[in-house]
Amino acid sequence: MREKKIVFIETPREESYGTVAVFEDLYGNKWDLIQSKEKMKKHKSVDDYIATFDKDVQLELQNIRDTILKNAPNAVESISYGMPAYKINKKPLVYFAGYKITLGFFATPNGHSEFEKDLSKYKHGKGSVQFPINENIPFELIKKNCII
Repeated sequence: MREKKIVFIETPREESYGTVAVFEDLYGNKWDLIQSKEKMKKHKSVDDYIATFDKDVQLELQNIRDTILKNAPNAVESISYGMPAYKINKKPLVYFAGYKITLGFFATPNGHSEFEKDLSKYKHGKGSVQFPINENIPFELIKKNCII
């Protein structure tokens, strides 16, 4: 039996009831994952957000965070759309999130278009890319997205 894989295909959007992310499975079925506003409110800080994951995922999320902060030292860190967010001059730079089988990385769509070739080995959509948890995270690619 083939393993069923799920692919994040759309940048999260905020609705009145919460954040909606669109996913697609291996068979082409699309579905929405809704994170309620109540759940999003529980994370007061990026430290708090990262602490909700298993230790091995925490390490990868912290490494992503460190890469962003090192390469965008003027970025303001916050929680937005229920995930860690980084802004420069009040404009979004990047976001990241942990999921069950992937780590999501979200940059402005033009950031992703500049690195289309580098992103081709990963599942990605307009402004989003998924890094499988069981593979090495491409920190150089994250770095490039932070210094555009």
